[in-house]
Amino acid sequence: MAGRAGPAGASGKGSRPRQGESKKGKVDIQPDVEIPIRFLSGGDFAFSTDKWNTRNHIGTHWYVSWSANFRETPTLPSHKIIMTFALELTNNNRPVILPRIGDASPGPRRAAMFANLKIGTRLFAGFALVLSLTAFLGVNADIAGDALSEQTNKLYRHPFTVTNALQAANTHIVAMHRSMKDVALAKTPEELDRAVADVDAREKKVYEKFALARERFLGDKADMEAAAKAFADWKPIRDEVITAFREGRRDDAATITKTKGAAQVAKISETLEKVIAWAMDKAEAFMANAEQVNDRADLISRSGLAAALILGALVAWLITRSISRPINAMTGVMNELSGNNLSVDVPYADRGDEIGAMAKSVGHFKNQLMRVHQLEAEQEEQKKRAEADRMTAMRKMADTFEESVGKVIETVTSAATELQAASSQMSGTATETSAQATTVATSAHQASANVQTVASATEELAASIREIAHQVERSQAVSAHAGQEVNTTTSQVRALSESVSKIGEIVNLINDIAAQTNLLALNATIEAARAGDAGKGFAVVANEVKHLANQTARATSEIAGQIQAVQDGTNAAVHAIDAISSVIGEMGEISSAVAAAVEQQSGATTEIARNVEQAATGTEEVSSNITSVEQAARETGAAAEQIKDSSADLSRQAEFLRHEVGQFLAQVRADKKDMKLLVWDGALNTGVASVDRHHQAMYDQVNEFYRQMMSGDGSRAAAAMLAELNRSIQDHFTEEEALMDKTRYPAAEDHRRNHQAFLDRLAGMKTGLETNRAEAPAEMFEYVSTWLRGHIGNDDRALGLHLRETRAVA
Repeated sequence: MAGRAGPAGASGKGSRPRQGESKKGKVDIQPDVEIPIRFLSGGDFAFSTDKWNTRNHIGTHWYVSWSANFRETPTLPSHKIIMTFALELTNNNRPVILPRIGDASPGPRRAAMFANLKIGTRLFAGFALVLSLTAFLGVNADIAGDALSEQTNKLYRHPFTVTNALQAANTHIVAMHRSMKDVALAKTPEELDRAVADVDAREKKVYEKFALARERFLGDKADMEAAAKAFADWKPIRDEVITAFREGRRDDAATITKTKGAAQVAKISETLEKVIAWAMDKAEAFMANAEQVNDRADLISRSGLAAALILGALVAWLITRSISRPINAMTGVMNELSGNNLSVDVPYADRGDEIGAMAKSVGHFKNQLMRVHQLEAEQEEQKKRAEADRMTAMRKMADTFEESVGKVIETVTSAATELQAASSQMSGTATETSAQATTVATSAHQASANVQTVASATEELAASIREIAHQVERSQAVSAHAGQEVNTTTSQVRALSESVSKIGEIVNLINDIAAQTNLLALNATIEAARAGDAGKGFAVVANEVKHLANQTARATSEIAGQIQAVQDGTNAAVHAIDAISSVIGEMGEISSAVAAAVEQQSGATTEIARNVEQAATGTEEVSSNITSVEQAARETGAAAEQIKDSSADLSRQAEFLRHEVGQFLAQVRADKKDMKLLVWDGALNTGVASVDRHHQAMYDQVNEFYRQMMSGDGSRAAAAMLAELNRSIQDHFTEEEALMDKTRYPAAEDHRRNHQAFLDRLAGMKTGLETNRAEAPAEMFEYVSTWLRGHIGNDDRALGLHLRETRAVA
């Protein structure tokens, strides 16, 4: 970007600079200079200044200093920072070169010296320098040690040895002088000999010490010779003392020892002290030299050590800085990249060392990460579209399923209602038929008794002819009435048979509905399998719908069997009624014959007796047939009641199917966060408030863990549900069983066995979860939901009915 630049107070011709402008990549220098900026290492910032002034001018380069307030900084917080920047202002349209924040010192130049050196090379150079300094210090210490050792050896071999030898010689001379006194004072020859022997022995040692001192003495040899001569001159004096003592001149020996001998010993000591003094001076000189050597070695060592420490620390700092700062910067970049901040720049890619290679790798990683994020975004978008398409398809399938199954359920419900009404009507008809058959049987028994009376009173026939005629007329009326009732019963039974046939058609329709429901459940299972983990819940519900369809098919099969039994009983009743009708017709004909015979009885008593006997037989047969009709009517009533119960059960199953299908469709349409495996319905209430609260709480628990499973954490959700159920359901079972014991519930043992079977099955499923079997979570949710629905809908509702009947609960 081009812009205007110039010293303070300058402005471009022909246009007024923009005040306070802040744009990325530009800096507006107050009050009237606008300068474009470019960072050496890449990246750009926007900031404004509140002052600028010329600080120095060299050639065509302006060096300026200003206070910069950074407004848009991708890596630093907004703060005020004092920086020094170099601006190249050779003309009015040249970019300004600004170093990156914190790089305006000579530091980067020093670091740039190492930029193309491998880190191993830098470390080797640093250690080589430190080792060189260490070697120098070692050589210097060795040289100083040799010099100090030489001085110490000279000190020991010369002054120290000479001094020790002469001092030892002087000690022996003093001892010899004391022994000479012992010679002068000896009282026996033995004491004299011992004293002389000690003097001779010490004399020999003195000469040995003199020889050693003469060899090592570095001073004037004349002094050493003078001491030796003085010692040699003492020998004649000693001999004179010994001779005088042997000759018996004790006083002379003592005098010589005290005068001449003492003076000679003093002379010897004087010459020795002179030599010893010179040796001591020489020792002090050697010591001074040794101290100088030691001081010089200490100075060199300490100076070298200080230089080594300073130089080593400097080299270590430079190497560390050349490595740590880029690595810290790269660490910051990688931390930003790990935080998915892909706008950060990757520096140092132009370096020729390992950091440059690392920067290139990080840059490549950034590019790959950007590509991965792009692919992830595309995949996420594609996944969202696929999920939306899947949800749309599932909702459309749910709508279609609801429409078709809803019609089926409505048809089933309507058919069950019609079946229940028809069975009620058939039961009423059968009851009426039974009552009328009972009336006919009573009339037939009465007619039979009357005929027997006529037979027994044949002898009084003349007197009883009017009574017989009357009874015959009554028999004809009863027969006519029985015939009418039989015809009515025949019509009703035939209508019942037609109703039963229609019920058979309805049962066939229900079978078709169950088959269609089973097929739809299979389709839902296939769709759920295609959905993967997200469809596991749909598969569970589809299996439940399939299970209900199978139950419906079995129920309709049982109803069909009952209907067939009713049809068979109805056909038997029709045949019996036809027989009754035939008998009643015959009875009518007999009654007519009896009437005719009454008119001719005067000449046909025998014929009357025979006809009466036939009438008695016919009435007995009518009574027997009427009894069969009554039995058939009772069986028809029982079958009608059974059909009524079956139709009521079918109605309940249809309602349960409607509930399950509604639940399944709600799950198909719901999002993952709203999915429910179990939906509470008022029809599941047992009428016991505490028990119902426990049931609803268990439903909520299962639904909560089911949503966790649908979020992709099936094993953990199943394990948590298992632990929660084991804790809460024990209390629920305990409460139920206490109520059963309190009210002496007849089905208590079966109820308890169901509870224990459920707990045992949960314990078995726990093993499957612990072994990480893939199918275990789905199997557990399917079993728990199926068991809870069945147990609450059947066992617990029956228990609730018992508790309400026994008034054990409010």
